[in-house]
Amino acid sequence: MQAVGALFKVILGLVGGLVALALGIIFPVGGLYWMWVAIQIGSFWMFVLGVIPPAWPVTSIVGAYSLLFGVPHWVFNWFA
Repeated sequence: MQAVGALFKVILGLVGGLVALALGIIFPVGGLYWMWVAIQIGSFWMFVLGVIPPAWPVTSIVGAYSLLFGVPHWVFNWFA
């Protein structure tokens, strides 16, 4: 029974480490892509929003989503 608990801890630690690594890669890439889209559509305010640190969690997530699935229409409606 103790072996199962130890194995569970190892698996949980591995999964947690992989999630942390993925977020550590996705957040900066998403933020950079947000800035790239801002430059491409010529939106000064979108660029400014990408520079403000409290907005980074939102802009990074939307930037990562945009990189994978395309820029959402509401981004163009708000900023373009």
